[in-house]
Amino acid sequence: MKLYITALIVILPLISAAQKSNYQDPAHTKTTPTVSLTIEKPIQSAQKAIIELSTLLQLSEESNLKLLHSIDSPNGHHYTFIHTFKEFEVFQSHIKLNTDLKGNVTTLFSSYHPISNYANPQATKRSLLEFSKQITGELVESKLTWKLVNETYELLRTYQLLDNMGNFTQQFYNAEDELLEQIDLLNHYTEVDTTAKALVFSPNPVTSALTTYGGNYIDNNDAASPELNTEQDTAIIDLTYTNGLFILENEFVKIQEHSLPVVPPVTSAFPEFFYDRSESGFEDVNAFHHITEQQKYIQSLGFTNIVNYQIHVDCHGFNGADNSSFSSGTNPPTLVFGEGGVDDAEDADVIIHEYTHAVMHSASPGTNFGSERNAMDEAFGDYMAVSYSMKYTNFHSDWAFKWDGHNEFWDGRLTISDKTYPNDLVFNLYSDAPMWSSALTRIERNLGRDLTITLAIEAAYSFVSNMTMAQAADLYITTDNLINNGENYATICWVFKDRGMINSCAVPKPGNLVGVSNLNSNPTIQINNTENFAAGRSNLSILSESTFQIKVFDITGKLLFEKSEINSPFEISPAKWNTSTLLIEVTNKTEVKSFKILSPQ
Repeated sequence: MKLYITALIVILPLISAAQKSNYQDPAHTKTTPTVSLTIEKPIQSAQKAIIELSTLLQLSEESNLKLLHSIDSPNGHHYTFIHTFKEFEVFQSHIKLNTDLKGNVTTLFSSYHPISNYANPQATKRSLLEFSKQITGELVESKLTWKLVNETYELLRTYQLLDNMGNFTQQFYNAEDELLEQIDLLNHYTEVDTTAKALVFSPNPVTSALTTYGGNYIDNNDAASPELNTEQDTAIIDLTYTNGLFILENEFVKIQEHSLPVVPPVTSAFPEFFYDRSESGFEDVNAFHHITEQQKYIQSLGFTNIVNYQIHVDCHGFNGADNSSFSSGTNPPTLVFGEGGVDDAEDADVIIHEYTHAVMHSASPGTNFGSERNAMDEAFGDYMAVSYSMKYTNFHSDWAFKWDGHNEFWDGRLTISDKTYPNDLVFNLYSDAPMWSSALTRIERNLGRDLTITLAIEAAYSFVSNMTMAQAADLYITTDNLINNGENYATICWVFKDRGMINSCAVPKPGNLVGVSNLNSNPTIQINNTENFAAGRSNLSILSESTFQIKVFDITGKLLFEKSEINSPFEISPAKWNTSTLLIEVTNKTEVKSFKILSPQ
């Protein structure tokens, strides 16, 4: 049984289209292409930025810029402005200005377009509080907004609405109370008091069992089975103890009921949450655990203001549909996981994918608009999910949603692709996503997980509406120059050039550049003699086909030992450690292996 062996793979350390939906930008929605601009002067404040941008854009007397968001990343400042005309916002007319810590402009993106042809704004006389008869749900926001309608800008009444199913939409009405457009705004796919033990999948049963969906590894209407129970791991979870009960709540996440059907979150009078997958508590614990681990990892990279709130999660939502989403329309934002097919909250790939939408929204709120920008958001979620699963095993390393998908319910997705930009774009965010996720996956294979995710999150602060993949590729190079003095230029540039997203690179292609292929092949890392090491009798032996890095953690995640550029073989003595459990991570250029070893005290 997996729970009792001495060495095993374990965890170390906005919008209504689910990852399974077929979404297209509305044909009637016209967008202004995002362009890159330049400002040479340092920008030390939002007000200084407005002054410089107003001159650069040659704003008319009736136009202005309003600051929407000002966010600091570890390496810069990021300002998002919206264009206003006659004091009302212009829909998706954004300017995103990014600087380094000294105020030097690193990138400037603009989807601003001057308004000349517009209808009389006095045509909209009705109060925003006079709801259309068609409006149902909780009102999140109401305002007047300029929007292009049949080549003319009209001042429309717009409402953001949240219904009891968790759907979050934006609706546009004209003065005659006609619904002109509805946009889906879901992205589908307290201090810690104490700890408890819980059973979770790491990351899902088919991946940990090194198999695929089928046979004894099927959903079977959520039934438990010996095979699926064997794939459960015991995890230590941070949670809250109050009024005599342990509840699934910590500073990062709270399990809550907010989407039909009504399934109250589980609690316990004892510090144990041991459920099998047939019980609702298993999904609650599984999502709670993986979200907490991912947030801890992101903070370990230096990003302490990403999803810096307690996100609320309903693991039994969408009235049983096979769907999941992130919504920024609630306060705080929420995640909902459906139960159709394989329960989405049973697969860490789905959990991390949806949580990554929260990461992107936290870094650049309100910018996930435009076909390529949508595709990159989905792709980053897919990449982060696959990268997270690689902490456990490299089995089917290019498959996203290995338990929830790749079965009779839906096809899942891949993070490898032979498509090139822009010729193979089909302007469907799910079909185009692998172009971007395969580039990120390849960068990780060459630069490692920590550096790749650091680059991706730092770059995310600078994302803007209607951004293209080519612009984002250039932004990654700019970001590496900002935080690493351009040390990784050759790798990043040539990975994106091979995808067609960059036209040329200033240096030759590295001869050792690793490609992207399924790592479900012969292992390149071997960890031997675990049982004797655990018993204190002899050394642990590590073999690798190339130089590697090793990290050793205790059960709390504290780093005890780290060494890089190691040549095989390498041995660790059991006498070195004064702890009952060691978490060991070994990484070379093509593989990551993580083991938990019960060592002598």
